[in-house]
Amino acid sequence: MELVSREIIYDFLDFILKMKEEKTVKSYISIKNILNAFSIPLSYTKIPAGTPIFRNRVHENPKNRIDENLFQRIEDISHITNPQIIIDFGRANEPMQSIFYGSTTSETAFFETSRTSRSQNDINFEINTIGQWILQEDINIAFLPLNSTNRGKYSIADRLDADFQQLIKVFKNDNTDDLQKVLELFSIEFSTDSRGKENDYLISCAFANYIYDQIGVEYESNEELVIDGIMYPSVQLISSGLNLALKSHLVETQKLKLEKVICQKIELIRDNTYCNTEIINSKSINYNNWEINWDKRINKTNSPMQDQ
Repeated sequence: MELVSREIIYDFLDFILKMKEEKTVKSYISIKNILNAFSIPLSYTKIPAGTPIFRNRVHENPKNRIDENLFQRIEDISHITNPQIIIDFGRANEPMQSIFYGSTTSETAFFETSRTSRSQNDINFEINTIGQWILQEDINIAFLPLNSTNRGKYSIADRLDADFQQLIKVFKNDNTDDLQKVLELFSIEFSTDSRGKENDYLISCAFANYIYDQIGVEYESNEELVIDGIMYPSVQLISSGLNLALKSHLVETQKLKLEKVICQKIELIRDNTYCNTEIINSKSINYNNWEINWDKRINKTNSPMQDQ
């Protein structure tokens, strides 16, 4: 953000918080427009080729037999390929904007999406499909600094946050403390669980799209960087993996490729305790026709998913 007065920065914060409370498309556009009027400092990191990224899909209206729930095509467990069905604001996507949401660990991907991980005993079983995707090229992503509610709880995020804080010290000026309040707000918005609350993601979504449109600059070489997405801490699984919101072109251009898939059945065995009871593994992924080939053998297990 350019050197501006403290009064302008605080007016900026008050304005976007006011617009969020209105919870309308018009107020979202107002937030997005005022963001584009500033240059906001961001931290970038590189994720190297070969890194696995996990995405979980919870099956709607699942059949009791696990082998009757198998997704057959890559797009079935990827980002939504028909953006017209996206009608709500997500944490990092607008209506009719498809973003690939994933996590750095399979555990995080599961807990971010599964109903059984939230003590919802209104269901007897759930079918999940977790895909492991592999980056084929290095990508650059923006990393949101941590805030007072989650700092010290994520080892990877803490290291990235420490690097960013050190960079802030290098470029410290009269605006630094005020600008950190701006980044603190965006960080808090990204770490708040607003599912089920209509239009409560307006600030995080607007900031995500602000980031998607930016060209990053590498600190030492001054080289321009194409930004492929955002990394942020998990809301549901504290201290474990991190979440990613990636541009869908990574899948479409096969810079991010599906390597293997697991379909699993989660069953309620007693109050507040769900177990992973059945698993089917993929046999291969065919990118000639974008199909998933399954082993079809059902592996029985009794692994507890939650015990409170």
